[in-house]
Amino acid sequence: MEALIENASLVITASAVLAYVMSLLWELACPVLPADAGDGSTRWAGNFGLFFINHAVPYLVLPLVAVFAAWWADALGLGLLPALGAPFWLALITAWVALDLMGWLLHRAMHRLPALWRVHQVHHSDLRFDAALAFRFHPGEAALVAVTSSFVVVTLGLPVEAVLASSLVGALHNAFVHANASLGRRTETVVRWLLVTPDLHRVHHSAELADGMHNYGIVFSFWDRLFRTWRTPVGSGPHEFGITTERDPARLSLPRLLLMPFRRAG
Repeated sequence: MEALIENASLVITASAVLAYVMSLLWELACPVLPADAGDGSTRWAGNFGLFFINHAVPYLVLPLVAVFAAWWADALGLGLLPALGAPFWLALITAWVALDLMGWLLHRAMHRLPALWRVHQVHHSDLRFDAALAFRFHPGEAALVAVTSSFVVVTLGLPVEAVLASSLVGALHNAFVHANASLGRRTETVVRWLLVTPDLHRVHHSAELADGMHNYGIVFSFWDRLFRTWRTPVGSGPHEFGITTERDPARLSLPRLLLMPFRRAG
């Protein structure tokens, strides 16, 4: 287990890349929306540049902060679950549910609070919706997720194995949910009762502000039903994505994406 923890950065990064490749093949085989015929070099450089910064800079991977927080809490015997003597299976389920709920709450806050939206808008600024969008997160958002996840991990005393498993599931699901593809009507209506699907998440990335205030789910979709932020997809979903303040692809290069939270729109 120690070897897995030591190489967790490589495992999570490799999982994210594998999930992207699988999602790419899926959307190439049966795309929901036609691919953009224009030059996507700036977009690809921006998305994959952010992926490199957030995940591949020599083992300084921000999602691993939660894993090391779990190791630290376990070493000191901190947290609610150890105090209650909870079995591992319960700790595993708790990790998946609690960390996903934290992600939902943070995601909603990033849409409601202007200061957080300035960072999160980098993810929503993409004018297209496909698997490459899974990598488009500002380092500031990655850091915020790492810190809030660590707070949940230490407070509950989640075991390292459970946190690592949750991180792996999140990395795999992140590429899947951004795919320009669909599960099909019958499968979609069943799966989305539990999990966020590309059809659901496509609504959230609509250029229409009202749509963006719905479907905040990360992995589990039932939070949006519970908190009444659910919006059912109609047909193939929206056909226009991005944010109203940034519609010029030339303004969405990697340097501009990194500076976006700190500059005025326009």
